[in-house]
Amino acid sequence: MKFSFQSKHFITAGLAILISLMAIGLEYVGFFKMFELKSYDLHFAVKSHIQPSKVYAPIVLIVVDDQTMNSPTFRKPMMLWYKNFTQVIDSLVNNDARTVGFDYMLPDVLFDDYLPGYSQTWLKTLFLAKRKKIPFITGYMELTERTIMPHKNYLMIIEPSNLGVFNLTPDQDDYIRRQRLWFNDRLTDKKINTFGYAVAKAFDPAIKLATDTVYIDFVSGSAPFTTFSFDEVYEKAAQNDLEFMRKHFKGKIVLLGSTNIRRQDRYLTPLSNIVKTAFQKTAGVEIHAHIIDTLLARRFFTELSFALKYAIYLFIALIVSFVVMSGGKWFIIITLPLFGVMLTGGSITAFLYYQIFPYVPTVFVLISGSGLASFYRFFIFNRERRKLQNLFERYLPPEIVKKLLAANEDDFFVGNNKRLCILFSDIRNFTGFSEQKTPQEIVARLNEYFDAMSAEVTAQKGIVDKFIGDGMLTFFGVLETDDNPSLYGARCAMNMMNRLDALNEIWKSRGEEPFKIGIGLHTGIVMLGNIGSTNKTEFTVIGDVVNLASRLESMTKALDASILISETVYHDIQNVIETEEKGMITIRGRSPEKTYQLLGLKN
Repeated sequence: MKFSFQSKHFITAGLAILISLMAIGLEYVGFFKMFELKSYDLHFAVKSHIQPSKVYAPIVLIVVDDQTMNSPTFRKPMMLWYKNFTQVIDSLVNNDARTVGFDYMLPDVLFDDYLPGYSQTWLKTLFLAKRKKIPFITGYMELTERTIMPHKNYLMIIEPSNLGVFNLTPDQDDYIRRQRLWFNDRLTDKKINTFGYAVAKAFDPAIKLATDTVYIDFVSGSAPFTTFSFDEVYEKAAQNDLEFMRKHFKGKIVLLGSTNIRRQDRYLTPLSNIVKTAFQKTAGVEIHAHIIDTLLARRFFTELSFALKYAIYLFIALIVSFVVMSGGKWFIIITLPLFGVMLTGGSITAFLYYQIFPYVPTVFVLISGSGLASFYRFFIFNRERRKLQNLFERYLPPEIVKKLLAANEDDFFVGNNKRLCILFSDIRNFTGFSEQKTPQEIVARLNEYFDAMSAEVTAQKGIVDKFIGDGMLTFFGVLETDDNPSLYGARCAMNMMNRLDALNEIWKSRGEEPFKIGIGLHTGIVMLGNIGSTNKTEFTVIGDVVNLASRLESMTKALDASILISETVYHDIQNVIETEEKGMITIRGRSPEKTYQLLGLKN
């Protein structure tokens, strides 16, 4: 039987709670982390194709690229570039660049003993930027065991807010997807902004964030930001080309950094998974540009709260468990993949609106939920169901057993009226036969007889209601799809007689007495259902129709007929049977009933 309303829903709810707790627990221990990171990259790739972000902030990059490294001017150690750097920075400051971000750390030692005037050159540039009120942002490195800071002489000029931490925030697969915005200083425990956040706040002091980490909304494309080679800009600065400098850098955020492939400041990002830039690493200065653009554009991805995640896991688990526990095979096959497609579409849609949906855990809930519910339904519950079915099929046809097992427990005892053909059969003179035999011989002969007769009943989609001593009550019309149960009953009666003839030949060959039987058939409306107590029930029929069929069987000997049918059965199938009228019979409380002997079936 199916679960009752209460038990089915309790089991469904229990499975859903278990699965959602598993998802939360596995997420807490980081089981999904790598899968979630790759899922994020796939979502980002889809977003970049469907709804790519555009550059918002006025950011210009001046990069030490391969062109610069191959220029005769710069074929020297980078330590000797200090005059080149300061000349470009001075030109940017004098031509009203809004903010200058220097993605190189100023030296932590003074080189004046080796390069006279080295520190003075840098100090003059720093003083110029401070005097012009142009934010000059640089930074330092936080290593595992120590901090590498610019020399204290430079720090005396640089405003604390203009000094950031260069460190990026790699995930466990070494991809850069997010960026911490501040760290706590090891010595003072003060909050120190990271380089990109420091540049963004210098440009727009109104930026305030409650979280210390943001996802970077990378702008896809091979060169999304306006970029100049340092070699080119240095030449323009050296020539004092004011028109060029003001045209390209006035009012802009200018970042100086390296993109040449010889430098190791390059990282994998979600851009590395996009076809046009596949497997390419992004330079650190370009990542800082994406961070700054994300902050200034306020394009912030948000994640769901713990409570909302659990609610989603529980909701999905409930749906999946209900579908698997209650649905048919094709409904499950169609619904679960469709639900997976809807889940994927919803996750992508949420990502387009900067909402990170916990896609991997929900897929886990979908798969594990369907798997666990299927295991329970088809291996645990169905195992017990099959045991019950095997037991029932010893007494009822498989089709009836399936109907019984499919019935709701609440409806199991509810009967209904149905037009059926009732067949009564009985062995004639069985009392005399049994008086001459041992109990073992009687049981063996009856079992052989009933086994053969039951097979004929089942073959005509009939149901053996019960064995009454040497008699048998059966009915037809529950399983067949047409509205003529009389035909099935008549076929069964004729087949039973033919089968009995075959049995009698076998028994005669063994030196045993043959059987003679009488059969009565009547068709009408009966009450059909499971009748009895909660401890013992019978799937049976009751009503006046049953009584008349029994009366017909009892009159077969007196009317010298093997099979007697009622007038109702005759009218149902008179075109396909051969009969002989046998007169009227009377039953107390009923009008006289015309009877016919069934001789055979036409064709």
